[in-house]
Amino acid sequence: MAAFIATEEEKDQLQKVTKSFVDIFMAQEALDIIRKVHIDPDIMMLTAEPGYGKTTVLEEYAARHSSAIKIDAVAPSPYALLRELCEELDLASNGSAHDMVRRCVKQLKRHPGKLIMVDESEFLSSDALNTLRRIHDLADVGLVLAGTKHLVTTVANEPQRESFEQVLASLLPVVNGVNYMENPRAVRAFWRYSGAGGYRYLFKLVKSVVSCMSYCDKGITPTLIKECAEGLVHKSGLTR
Repeated sequence: MAAFIATEEEKDQLQKVTKSFVDIFMAQEALDIIRKVHIDPDIMMLTAEPGYGKTTVLEEYAARHSSAIKIDAVAPSPYALLRELCEELDLASNGSAHDMVRRCVKQLKRHPGKLIMVDESEFLSSDALNTLRRIHDLADVGLVLAGTKHLVTTVANEPQRESFEQVLASLLPVVNGVNYMENPRAVRAFWRYSGAGGYRYLFKLVKSVVSCMSYCDKGITPTLIKECAEGLVHKSGLTR
């Protein structure tokens, strides 16, 4: 106990340096743009190298506007992201990703005028980014994605991923009442294992998966998709 007290006393004697917001031009410009996205709901990216003050700007905006919600991308999955958002909105964070999206949208519609700010967004997966975009569309809420310049590359690839999902949805039937387009793991596996094979390869892969599914009772799983993709490559010499 004596050692602890001595350590605390030494801490009190040290010269302390505190972090505070400095209202320089670039920071104010960022705050002004965020405000516009908040008032007229839109999506914006706030990008800079690590240590340039992105987090400080988001924290300052949240301190000035109580209707702004700041969350951190602690994991790339949409599920982890939705749990964070649900907790900020005082909602239950259990159930499927679809259930949590529905709760968030309902709450945001009930209390309009919110702004969602996501820090470290460069770590988010395509599925997580699509989930945020869906919440933005359905709830008409502003969305700020803050991260390094890698975020720009990730978002730039989204139109290709979106087109892929539209094509996959046209091919993949609802099986035994299950819409596998609502299963992020299955969609991600189709994206991963279809690669650059084009429409013809994706058609053959979906056909093979649906056919093989009848021999197992687990439905469409990432493992099944992988095995079918490997079978197609082995039999026909196609490359992914």
